[in-house]
Amino acid sequence: MKARQKPTTPSGEEARHLRVLLAIDLEAVSDMQLLMGELQAGNPYHLEIAGIAREGTVVYQDAVEKGADVVLLSPTIPGYSPEVVRRLYHYEEHPILTVALVPTVGDWAVTMEKAGAMGHLTTPLSPESISRLAAMLPPAVRDAYAYRTSDKYVPRLSPEVAQIVDRGGWRRQTAAFWAPSGGVGKTTLSVNVAAALGVIANKRTLLIDTDMNKGDAHLLLDLEGEEKNVYALAKQLVTFGNVTALDVKRFLTPYGRSNLSVLIGIPQTWMASDASLAGEQGMRLIKKLLELTEPAYDFIVFDLGQTYNHPVHLTVLQQADLIFLVVNSTVTSLYAGHRALGALRQAGLLEGDRLRVVVNKYHPRHGISRREVQDALEGLPTFAEIAAGENQEVTIALNDGEPVVLADGKAQVAQDILQLSAALYPPLTDIRELQAGKKSGFLERLLRLRSGQAFGG
Repeated sequence: MKARQKPTTPSGEEARHLRVLLAIDLEAVSDMQLLMGELQAGNPYHLEIAGIAREGTVVYQDAVEKGADVVLLSPTIPGYSPEVVRRLYHYEEHPILTVALVPTVGDWAVTMEKAGAMGHLTTPLSPESISRLAAMLPPAVRDAYAYRTSDKYVPRLSPEVAQIVDRGGWRRQTAAFWAPSGGVGKTTLSVNVAAALGVIANKRTLLIDTDMNKGDAHLLLDLEGEEKNVYALAKQLVTFGNVTALDVKRFLTPYGRSNLSVLIGIPQTWMASDASLAGEQGMRLIKKLLELTEPAYDFIVFDLGQTYNHPVHLTVLQQADLIFLVVNSTVTSLYAGHRALGALRQAGLLEGDRLRVVVNKYHPRHGISRREVQDALEGLPTFAEIAAGENQEVTIALNDGEPVVLADGKAQVAQDILQLSAALYPPLTDIRELQAGKKSGFLERLLRLRSGQAFGG
């Protein structure tokens, strides 16, 4: 039998051992014994056991108090919640990474990595598993620290600080981004506003892609939607005659380490005309969806297709608290917007103060003044103006699979979208300032660490 190769100590200064908290199911006796045996003092893996957590509810507290760098976490531990993975990563002093310990049966590996786990090991563990763990952790920790100090990182405030910032003055809302013409950027706006609310502000946010022309909001978030999407949910409603809140949750896709969840849109255009989404059934789906999700979320953001005649689009426009009418500073977009106002009024959708005009990709060089935009839309004032990305920030972020408000928050287009988002949730402005201060403080702490002492080598 070939001898198992052990990792060697890096040349030069002795590497600091990474501290690992074990949060493993009580029934996994062999896994616990293996870890306790392999990670004894003086082990060649440069890992040391920080402690053992037996309940999911104490994992975060134990990891913080015992100075853990990494948590080996089993999702079958009593009291486990995906939120603990996100809390660990966003711990203010330093990122605490999670490695999932998952059985061979089921999709726990995918589920936990979507929640933010850096990777997984399959149980039962073996000595080779420990070797893989030792190899993956140092670069993962280095990457996490580097990301923490980059402009792309969005810190999360502690619940105590968030409560102080959140003085009220806002309410739960359902907002629909709609445009009567294609290519104006409604999907970009809906995704970025949802990211601002669910990731930066950390409010419970649900993004629902009900664009019956094409469902591609998930592409801006680098999510896969071949199986869990609005069409699959609609088919289940038809098959069983009803769906529960738990059923809906199974079709949602969490976005990384955040409070944003996504109901992905139709993967194929023909699905829009399927009986499960057409006619009365399509209207029933939206009403049922809102009935089950509104109590659970602070904000629900819809991305809609351009026609208001489809029952799904029409029902969302009828039910939403706010309708963001998205136009560009182009003749074709403004003409379509003008025509749409008459149709919306005839359909009774302009009653009350629900409509907000958002001029996206605006630039004075387009030759249409702000006054002309307002005149074209029957005098409706512009609620928000989003600058055209001078440096192609939106396209770059799209190709990277990341919302521009997260990828390049300093860009003017991102600042404009954040201001629009703050109109829904005013504390967002204060949160951004606090997060900027936290990032600066973390950088100062990081610079005090000697790289050799921190991670070895």
